[in-house]
Parts: sequence; C-alpha cells; structure tokens
Amino acid sequence: MIAAGEGEDRTARRGIPVTGGIVTVSGTGLPPGSRAVVMGRSVPVDAAGKFVTDLILPAGEQNVTVALDAPNAQGLNLTREIVIPRNDWFATGLADLTIGQRGESLGEGDSYSRGRLAFYARGIVNGKTRVTASVDTGEDELDALFDDVLTKDPRAVLDRVDPDKLYPTYGDDSAIIEDAPTSGKIFIRVEQDDSSLMWGDFENKIENTKFLRAVRNLYGAELVYKSPEVTVDGERRISATLYAAEPDSLPQRDELRGTGGSVYVLQRRDLVPGSETVTIEIVDRVTGRVVSTRRLALAEDYRIDYFQGTVLLDDPLTGGVSGGGVVGGLPSGDFDANLVVQYEYAPTGGDLDGASKGGRIEGWLPGDFLRLGVTAVDETTDTVDLQVTAVDAHLRFGKGSFVEAEVAESRGNGFGRSFSSDGGFTYVSLGGGGATTRAQAQRIEGTLDLGDVIAGADGIVSAYYEKKEAGFSSLSEDIIDDQRVWGIVADVRVNDRLGFRATAEDYDNDNGNRRKQIEAELAYLINPSLTLAFGARYLDEVRLGDADDTGKRTDLGFRLTRDLGADQEVYVFGQGTVEREGGIRRNDRLGVGGRFNLTDKLTAEAEISGGTNGTGARALLELRPDDASRYYLGYELDPNRDISGTTLNGQHEGTLIAGVERQVDRGLSYYAEDNYDLFGNRRALTRAYGVTYTPSAVWDFSADLEIGRVRDENDGDIDRRAIGLGAKFDDGQGVSGSARLEYRVDDEENATTRDRKTWAFVGKYSNQVNPDWRFIASLDALVSNSDQADFLDGRYVEASLGYAYRPVDNDRLNLLARYTFLDDLPGSDQVSADGSTAGAKQRSHIFSVDAIYEIDESWEVGGKLAYRLGETAARTSDDFTSNDAGLVALRATYAIEQQWEISGEARVLVLNDQDTRDYGTLLTVYRNFGDNAKIGLGYNFGSFSDDLRDTTLDDEGLFLNLQAKF
Repeated sequence: MIAAGEGEDRTARRGIPVTGGIVTVSGTGLPPGSRAVVMGRSVPVDAAGKFVTDLILPAGEQNVTVALDAPNAQGLNLTREIVIPRNDWFATGLADLTIGQRGESLGEGDSYSRGRLAFYARGIVNGKTRVTASVDTGEDELDALFDDVLTKDPRAVLDRVDPDKLYPTYGDDSAIIEDAPTSGKIFIRVEQDDSSLMWGDFENKIENTKFLRAVRNLYGAELVYKSPEVTVDGERRISATLYAAEPDSLPQRDELRGTGGSVYVLQRRDLVPGSETVTIEIVDRVTGRVVSTRRLALAEDYRIDYFQGTVLLDDPLTGGVSGGGVVGGLPSGDFDANLVVQYEYAPTGGDLDGASKGGRIEGWLPGDFLRLGVTAVDETTDTVDLQVTAVDAHLRFGKGSFVEAEVAESRGNGFGRSFSSDGGFTYVSLGGGGATTRAQAQRIEGTLDLGDVIAGADGIVSAYYEKKEAGFSSLSEDIIDDQRVWGIVADVRVNDRLGFRATAEDYDNDNGNRRKQIEAELAYLINPSLTLAFGARYLDEVRLGDADDTGKRTDLGFRLTRDLGADQEVYVFGQGTVEREGGIRRNDRLGVGGRFNLTDKLTAEAEISGGTNGTGARALLELRPDDASRYYLGYELDPNRDISGTTLNGQHEGTLIAGVERQVDRGLSYYAEDNYDLFGNRRALTRAYGVTYTPSAVWDFSADLEIGRVRDENDGDIDRRAIGLGAKFDDGQGVSGSARLEYRVDDEENATTRDRKTWAFVGKYSNQVNPDWRFIASLDALVSNSDQADFLDGRYVEASLGYAYRPVDNDRLNLLARYTFLDDLPGSDQVSADGSTAGAKQRSHIFSVDAIYEIDESWEVGGKLAYRLGETAARTSDDFTSNDAGLVALRATYAIEQQWEISGEARVLVLNDQDTRDYGTLLTVYRNFGDNAKIGLGYNFGSFSDDLRDTTLDDEGLFLNLQAKF
C-alpha cells in the first residue's frame, strides 16, 4: 500500500537552485512484498510489482545504485555508471547563396547576389547556463543581408496569417513549437537559474507596484536578474527587470460589453501576433470597481484573427452577472461582464520615431525588513509620449505586519482605451490625449497584525492613503480630476465572546464630490447559539446635482442572530437615524429574516424590512430533489436601487425571478430562468433558456435563448432577443467537428445606430479518413446589419478547405491542397492599419495545390497550381476592381548516383487585371558534396521569379547557387 500523498509534490516554497540532469529509474515484475531502494532512498512498489522514480543529479560522472529485496529471496544490488554532460548542444542551420547575371548574354545587364543564412542552436554550458539562439536573415541582397539585424521586420505582418491557413492540414500530427520567438532576424536567450538576458519577442511583467503595473508584448531586449540569495521568507534579495523595445507597435485596450454571443470585433485591425492579453472583467456598474478578473487562454478559451481583428470565444459571454450567485443579491445582475482585450497594433503611417523602455529594480536591505523599489516606463512615439516613474518602499516588521509607500509621477498624454456595448461595431474613446503636464500619484498603506506586538492577540489594523492629480496617466488609467482617499480598518477579537470592527473612509475630488464615512461594530456571543451586534455609522456626503444624497447623517443599529444549527439561522435587525443635516434622507429600518431547512431537500431564505426609504424584501425558495436538479423562486426589493441612465418614475416594485437547473440523465441537462423587473414605469421581462444534450460520448448538443423586453414610458421601449445553437462531434477515430449558430436582435423604439440584427456562425470539421489522407474545413462568419444606414453594416466571412494525401506505405508521394474564401466589410468604427475607419470591402477566392512524387531513386517530379480571384470596392460602392492572379509551375529533378542533380522547371504567371501572361523555364545542374552541401549552375529563361511579390520581371539570365546545411 502506498501512503496518501506519497509521490506528490507539496513544496510550499522553492528557493534552492537546481542544476544537472534528471535520471529515471524504474522496474517491473517484482514479487508481492518487494522493497526497492534507489540511491539510499526507499521507493514504493505497487501491487503489480512496478516502481518508478526520478533523480536529479549534478553534471559529471555518477553511480546510480539500486537495491531490491523480495520475501524469501536473495537481494539484488545494481550499479549503473552514467555521465550527465556539462556541455550539451543541439544545432541546425542552412546557408544559401545565389550569384547571377541578368540579361540574355554574359557581360550584359546587371549582376546580382542574393542569399540567406539561418540557424538554430540550443544547449547547456558548464551544467547550468542555458543558451538558445537563432538567426534568419531571410532572402535578400548580400550587401543588405545583415542590415537592420536588430530591427523588427516590417514584413512581419505576413506572419500574422495563421500557419494553419497556409495549408489547413499537412496530413500528419506534427505540432509547431516556437522556441525562439522573434519579429526580427535574430533571437538569443541566455538563462542561469531564474535570471536571463534575451533579444527577441517577450512579455514584460512589472509587478510589486500598484501605479505602474504593465504587461505588454514587445520586441527588443530584456534583462531579468534574480539573485541566488533569498530572504528568510524565500523572496529574492535583489530582483531587476529592464527592457528596451522598438515602437513599431502601440498598445490598445478595448473593453467590450458582453452581448450574449461569441464573436467580438476589435477596434484595430492588423494586430501584432501573440501580443494580446484577453480577460473577462466583472465590473461594478455604479463605481466602476473591478470585482474579479479571469484571464483566458488562447486555443482553449478563444481564437483570434490578427489581420481582421476578430476574437471568437469558445463560450458565449453575457452582459450581466449576478452579484450573489443565481439566487443572491440582484438576480438580474449587479455587475457588467466585459471582454477586455489589450494588444499591440502596428500602424503603417511611417516610423513612430521613438522607443519603449522601462523596468524595475527592487531589493531587500540586510535584516530582511525593508524592500526598496524603483520603476520607470518611457513610451515615446509620434502620437503618444508618456513617461512615468515611481519609487516604493515595503517595510516589514512582523509575520503579518507591514507598511508600504509609493510615489509616481507621469508626464504625457497616455494611450487611453476604447469601449463598445454592441460587440465592436461602434466604439467610444475613454481617456488619453490632452494633458502633457506633470502629475503625481502617491499612496501609503499598512497592516498591523496584533499578534506581532501582543502575544496571543487576535486581530489586524489596516490603514491606507492615496492621492492622484489630474492628468496622471499610465498604461491602464487616466485621471481627470484631483482625487484623494484615505481609510482605516480594524478587526479585533477581544476574547472568545467579544469582537470589534471599525472602518473609516474619506474620499473627495476637485470636481466637488466628497464622502466621509465612519462605521463601528461590536459583536457579543451571549451563548453558543445567540449573537448580539451593535453598530454605528456616520456619513458626510456631497453629490453634485443630487440633494437627496447630500448632507450629514448618523445611524445606530443592531442585529440579533440565533444559530439554529445545520446552516440555519433567524435574525432581527433595526437601525435609525439619530442625527441629520442637509437634504440627505433618513435611513430608519426594521426587519427580520432567516434561513431554514424546511426538509432535507427544501430550503428557504427570507428577509423583510420597512423604513423611511421604502420597503425592502428578499426571499428565496430552493428545492434540490437530487444532486442533479435545482428549482428556485426568488424576489428582491431594494429601495436604494437605481439603474444607470434611467430615472425612477413611479414606485419601484422589485424583481421576481424563477428558475430551474436539471440534469435529466447522463446525457441531457437544461436550465431556464425568468426575470421580471418592475422599476417604476420601467417594466423589464428577461427570459433565458438553455439545454445541453449529450446522447453519447460522440455527440454533444446545446441551445440557449435570451429574450428581454423593457417597457419605459419615459425613454422608449427596448427589445432584445438572442438565440444560440451548438453541436460537437468526435468519434475518437479521426472524425470531429463543431458548429455554433447565433442570432441576436437589438431594437430600440427611438432609432439609434445600435439598432441592428447580427448573425454569427463558427464551424470546424476534420476527417482523418485513414492514415494516408485527411480533410479539414472551417467557416467563421459574422454579419451585422443596421436598420439606420448601410454604412453602419459590418460583415466578416472566411471559409477554408484543406486536403492532404501522404500515403504511409509510400512516402514518395505528397499532395497538399487548399481553398479559402474571404468576404470582409469592416465595422464602420473599426480602425485599419493606416489609421482610417470605414474601410473598403473585399472578396477573394484563393486556391492552391502542391504535389511532389519520387518516381524512383533518380527521378522526382512536382508541381504547383495557384489562383487568386479577388476584388475590392469602396465601402459605399458595388463597383469592384479585380486583382486576379494565377501561377502554374512544373518541376522535375534527375539524380545521378547521389552526386549530381539536374532540375528543370516551367512556370506561367497570369495577371488578368493587366491582361498579361508571362512564361518562363529554369534549368539547373547541381553537384552534391555529401549530405550537407551542394553547388549548382543554372539559367532562367523567363523574366519572372516564383516569388509573386517580385514584380520587376527582370530575372532572366545565368546564376550560380550554393547551399549548405548542418
């Protein structure tokens, strides 16, 4: 028997550097009751007589000892000598050089020399330093091969096409792992322990600072240093992160309110690949406070088209989230759900003429009680100049006690952010621009754990102060008015029966709004089941334009709670205003409530109160007949509730909610919820239904429906309807597919640009008919039509088909084919790479097929057929302009005794819009020198190359080509 937890990693903190290599020792076939000892350490043997363990051994020669003991048998001792290398490398590369003469005869025309150098290497030095490096100059003129070697390649936009879209399937199960990510010609990373120095693509992370937290994906240099020495708490004594990058891209932050759908259009197009950070933020509708954040993972939670600027979520995102779960708080949703996408985009309007620099250095002083940090960010471009610096200190004087302070100063206009409430078809800019003066932000906060100063004490005291000046900017915020806030919190358990809690907060800004609030609470445990609490609150508030919430008020209150056991309780509470000044309303209230288990399956919660602000009530009846079903009925009336943008006319009558969640059987589940909101003259009825049906391990079906109607006598009626259907299929034998169809309608009585109908479809299909060939297809579609003007419409449709035939028992034949259809009409507010909006529409059909066949050891033939049928037109016109092109190429190679190769190629290039056809032939003779090098002489009888980007049509002539690889 193996003890619980044996073999599990329960390391609480890691601070010991580990180097060397991993050695795996395993055994099978041991008799019951056997015992294994590896390098002096006992290793458990399971009931089947098997054992396995991993050892981490330092570099050099090592002796691995294994001792085996079995009942009633002679023991066995084994020793294996192994060598863990101190230096270990893997490397591969190629070099290609072509020297040629343009012209029909030697001595005439221009000469040229082109080449390419590429290599990748990864290794370990002295057993602990890891090095990864790559260089790819791309094909270019020799004198320009190493030009701008540290500069981001402007042609990197071509890399934004998903590699799978080149050929959707290559007929195998290979996967691409980018170990040397770079947007330029070079990548290098040197690592030792947790420190590294690199040049390439990286995600900078600035932490331990509140004002300058930054996560950006950049191209350039990054230095990360973490000292081997650690503090008594396991933190690095010195840490540093420094970076410098090119400003070929700018950060953009798009906040999109959930629509109930899966497709969202970003404001920018032509995104930098891999630069996005996608999160779902739950935001308080009144204060704007972010309640929670969940980061999404690429491929698992979402897909993204970098060129078109489209995000497709695997699961739909609704616009509202309940603050207290399904039956708690306001079931209609206290919080907004926003899809927040922060990414980099590459404007094409010239050089940004600047740099992106920044970093942070922090360290613990001797004694491990004081940490000092310095952070700086410098963003310089033609359009945005932002410099922010900050210094901070963290003073620790106990296990849970500390004081932390930070001062930051910004100068510049910031980047701002964009918000969309309709899935990305219209945007509103928030912040950014304007201010260029210096502005500061300061904060200080601390926590005192009473147990650190008084033995046996139980409680904490925290305090904070924060001030931000108008114009203060960072990568995530822009402050409009000077604002200040301070507060203090004390939570103390005096003894086993008596507890005390007090809070105070003071907020004001230069716009005239301010709020002071002081609260105190004393709780006494009369007996193990009865608790009595008293509280007091003082409020001094000024809200411009709201006399009912402006003034001073002091309230006293109590709460008596009886614990009935088994998660049941009853309580009574009351409060009253004892002093009031100004127009602020009284806050008298008396109520009772409780939570009960009516049966072992039926529970109830109820609360009712009355007071000067009106009647308040909350009730919930919940039935759980089994572990897979839940039925609930709830009601809530909040007399202090308001709805942003809506005036309460009439009497607020609360919100009624009824719902069911049920797992009918292993394959079928469904949910349904009705929400009826009676906010004065505003009547909102929202219904949501969903069903999931999984008839087998192969099929999975889902459907959901949302219907919302708002009747508002003052602001006009609103109707919202959305339906979604989904299906997934996977037979486990190579055939799989998924599809989801969504339709939503937004209709306001008062015509606005947000009235629209939207269709969305996402589908994928893959069929590995047999090990020889496979087929794959995908379709992404989003069509949105405004009933106000065609100019406000948006459309994005992309369909792709891929086919691969690669016989397992005949690897001499390889056939790849693809077809792609694209129909794109960007949203009217979507920004193209050149900064323009209301982009042109385009339609394209692209077909290509490549084939290679080795007839025998000497002959190899191949060909390529590609055609593009494309057209573009102005947004408001149907007068399309054609840009069709086609290419046909045939190639044959003859090898002579593995030393000589003779190759011939014939090509035809068709440009229909120019009414031209160009023909060409190519003949080369190569001499092989082993398996790693060859040299060839050839002649191009045509005027064009097989690179469709080359439009010079002047490649005719003699050339010499050298190739080497290792």
